[in-house]
Amino acid sequence: TPFLGDELTSAERSEQAKNQKRGGDPKYPSRFSKEAGSSSETKEEEQKEEQKEEQKTEFETEKKEKKEEQKEKTEQKKQAEEKTEKKTEGTEKEQEIEQKEEKNQEKENKQEKQEEKLILQKLGKFEGYFFNQNSNKKIRTDLTPEEDLDWQVTLDNCFIAYNKIFNYALKDEGKSKGFKENLGYTKENGFEFIKEISSQLKTLNSNDLQEISSIEQGRRFQSFIYLRGNRPEDKKIKILIGWIKRHKENVLSLTTIHFD
Repeated sequence: TPFLGDELTSAERSEQAKNQKRGGDPKYPSRFSKEAGSSSETKEEEQKEEQKEEQKTEFETEKKEKKEEQKEKTEQKKQAEEKTEKKTEGTEKEQEIEQKEEKNQEKENKQEKQEEKLILQKLGKFEGYFFNQNSNKKIRTDLTPEEDLDWQVTLDNCFIAYNKIFNYALKDEGKSKGFKENLGYTKENGFEFIKEISSQLKTLNSNDLQEISSIEQGRRFQSFIYLRGNRPEDKKIKILIGWIKRHKENVLSLTTIHFD
């Protein structure tokens, strides 16, 4: 027997019958089943929507991270390429400069060899090395007695005739043998010999030039230097150089060079 207030309307009985056909519970009015079902479906739909939103957010986040990662890789690659390009450009420029310097050096060496060849062909009395590179590189033989008297005898005005080196010091059998065996100098590298003599003369002062005698041709002097040649630094050899200041000449000329 239904309780008071639980009477069903004709419409509700009809809905109950339909609910029964669908497998519903005939004991409860369809309005209660409908409300319960509706609430459950709404929660499921909301959960599904939330899941969809979460998935969408995760997808968007992952997509953004991949995009940033790709962008960073691209930037790193670009920087690496720029760095490599700059390095290549720098290397090419350095190589170009080195090649240019090598060509210039070869040109200078070739020119120097040609000059040396011409010098060796002449080997005249006034062909030689002027110690004072700022001089006019010209030997005067016409000094007046007054000019000759006033002329200062110093190593700054010394002159090394090439024939004294190539046709005397490095050619004479006795002397050339000593210079070759002890210093490694021969006619082939005679200009290196002159360069070392010059470099050592620069270390001397006015007191290192000693006047030893006066002869008919002029005044004689001597000085001492130490040459290394191809020897160790601490094995230099003492060398004596003889000089003469000839009358009317404006240079102090080398006359002899030998081991002391």
